[in-house]
Amino acid sequence: MKKIFGIFYKLILPFILAILIVVLIYLFNVNKGMYILTAIINLLSMYYLSLFILGLFSIGKEPKSLYSWLDSLNGGEELLFKLFSGETEEKCVVLNLERAYSKIMGLTGHNLNKLKLLRAYYKIKTEEDAVDVVFKAILGISVTILVWGITKGIIWTFASTNLRIHDSYVSETYATGWSFALAIWVIILFFVSWIGDYFNGKKRIKLIVEILDVCIKNNEG
Repeated sequence: MKKIFGIFYKLILPFILAILIVVLIYLFNVNKGMYILTAIINLLSMYYLSLFILGLFSIGKEPKSLYSWLDSLNGGEELLFKLFSGETEEKCVVLNLERAYSKIMGLTGHNLNKLKLLRAYYKIKTEEDAVDVVFKAILGISVTILVWGITKGIIWTFASTNLRIHDSYVSETYATGWSFALAIWVIILFFVSWIGDYFNGKKRIKLIVEILDVCIKNNEG
C-alpha cells in the first residue's frame, strides 16, 4: 500500500496538478494558458526524466556469486550507510572519529582478522585503476563537447528544430527557450548523476581505511 501511495505522489499527482493549473488559467486567458502549458510540459519533462535518470543510476547490480562479487566488490557503501546513518553528527571532529572507531570495533567484535579483511576490502576500493583514468578522460571530453555545443549554438538549434512545441499562441523564442532549458537540464542531470554515482563515498572510504589502521594497531598492541 505504501508503495502504491509513493507511485501516486511521485508520478501521478504532479501530472494531475499540472493539468488542473493549465485548465484553470486557460479558462481565463487562452494566450496565457498556452504559454503556461508550454512551460509546464517542459517542467514535467524535466521532472519525469529526472526520476528516470536518478532511478537508472540507483539500480544496483547484485552479484550472483562470490566469484563475480570479488570483481564488483558491491556492498561497501551499503555497509557504511547501515553502520553510520543512525548516528547523529557531533560538532566536534574528534567525537565523530571516536564514534566511527567504536562502531567499526563493534561491527567486527574487536576481531583482528575481520579488521584486516575489512581494511583490505576498502583499500582496494580507494585505489585508482585504469577504469578511473578512462572515466576521467571520457568525462573531460564530454564536458568539452557540451561546452562547444552550447557556445556554437548547436544545442539551441537542436532544441528549436526537434524539441520545440509548435503553437501559434506561443512565440518561437519562448518555446525554444524552454526546449533549450529542458535539453541542458537533462544533460547536466545526467552528468551530475553519472559523476556522483562513480565517485560516491571516495573520501568516506579513505577515512574508513585510516580508522581501520588505528583499530588494527590497537588490537595488535
